[in-house]
Amino acid sequence: MQPGLYSVGDDTTVYGTTRFNEDGTYVDYGENEEVVGGGTWRTAEDELCFDPEGYGDEEQERCWTNERAGEDGSFRTTRDDGSQSYVVTPIAEETDSSSETIAAE
Repeated sequence: MQPGLYSVGDDTTVYGTTRFNEDGTYVDYGENEEVVGGGTWRTAEDELCFDPEGYGDEEQERCWTNERAGEDGSFRTTRDDGSQSYVVTPIAEETDSSSETIAAE
């Protein structure tokens, strides 16, 4: 898993997006790009693990196993207990070429 922005849903519907940051944090977004959650993420062998902010039962670390990515970079991920499965698709982000030019000067 690489840092970046990903959509999360099923084969026909996007439920939200998640941004994986290089510092090991993530932010979940719902409709209209409002923040609905976040925490830390890590990879362990073939698993992707999330530790949401908070200490309640729903905020405990959970790990997911990712299938091999398709040509478009999307893949299916399944919770380690098999109770949930989603399609994750990378979202291409535009870069600001003007800031890259300034930085290069």
